[in-house]
Amino acid sequence: MTIQVKASQATILEFSADPGEVIAGNSSIISWKTTCANRITITQNDILKDIVDTDNLIGTASVTPDHTTQYTIKAHYSDNGQTKTIERTIEIKILPSILHFTALPETVNDGEPAELSWQTLGATSITLSKTIGNNPPKIIQDVLPDKIGNPEPEVFQVFPSEKTVYRLEAKNTIGDTTQKEITVDVLPFPRIETFSSDKTDILIGESIILPWKVLGDATGVSITGPDFNGIQPDEFSGSTTVQPSKSGKYTLTAQGSRGDATKEISVKVWQKVIIKNFVSNPKIITKGQSSLLSFSVDNATHVEITDASAKTLKTQDNTDGSNISSNVSVSPNSSAVYTIKASNPVGSEATATIDVLVDPAQITSLSANPTHILAGQSSTIQYTSDGSFGIQVYGADSDFMAADIP
Repeated sequence: MTIQVKASQATILEFSADPGEVIAGNSSIISWKTTCANRITITQNDILKDIVDTDNLIGTASVTPDHTTQYTIKAHYSDNGQTKTIERTIEIKILPSILHFTALPETVNDGEPAELSWQTLGATSITLSKTIGNNPPKIIQDVLPDKIGNPEPEVFQVFPSEKTVYRLEAKNTIGDTTQKEITVDVLPFPRIETFSSDKTDILIGESIILPWKVLGDATGVSITGPDFNGIQPDEFSGSTTVQPSKSGKYTLTAQGSRGDATKEISVKVWQKVIIKNFVSNPKIITKGQSSLLSFSVDNATHVEITDASAKTLKTQDNTDGSNISSNVSVSPNSSAVYTIKASNPVGSEATATIDVLVDPAQITSLSANPTHILAGQSSTIQYTSDGSFGIQVYGADSDFMAADIP
């Protein structure tokens, strides 16, 4: 009597990888547990190569894939003289790896370069970004695909002006990412946060207030300018009062181990407005004639001449207070008063007035006795007039001969 025992079918109780996601270059442990199998094989699917071929029903194997890879376990067993298999597949996902990401040097002077260097595995795209303070990251470099995976490290030069965090993000084809950050500190120059004057235009005798504040890598401060005695070198903030006697610049200098920072303020000191002259020529005219009003003014930026009705006859301006000289012609029908007013931006003003007299007189008689003389002889001129401000007598060649002004 023959008894046949039917072979049990193999089973795969466990087939797993720990961890199931690894950074390129790191290892994962594949574990299996089977029953009723006489042979176990584990194949790396992309290259169809067995990485395990054993009769151990329970075991582990270490793998180090450089890209996302599937592995298939096959449990081989005999059934009625035939070899059969059952199988199961797992996938180990490879995260891109940043082998290194460095900055050299990690501390720089303002405006000096630092070199960022990196090397990756398993990445198909690389993005470099920077973050300053609380601002959102800003992409500064997208690495070209043909530069990814080079055996030599990639190098990128940056010029931070303040403390900056640089982030390298490596991504693979299915969107898995790995990132690293590095901080580059910047040694600041001395920084002048405040240096100002409460007034930039003043009248002679007035004062100004100069406040200042220095931050950063400052080892000393100084202020220079007209009529200023200076400050203590360790006064990094404060204010001072100055009474300048002339226009000029005040300069704040903040000294530092890496260099100096400076800031200038210009202050203009205005002198009082002076009307040097304001004259009419001639002072006395008859109706229909003209008189020329001439003027010369110092330290003014605006000059205006008006008549008695406040009508503006002439204006003249400049910006720096230099001398203003000019004239205007007037032809009043009757005696008139004219006013000149000069001013500058700091409130200094000066005024002056002049008269132009219009003579209403009529000459009632004019004679000479004798009317014919030889050279060197004399003749007496006689005249009478009504209401005259004065009489001036001229010869035929317009030479002045005599005056009778009451």
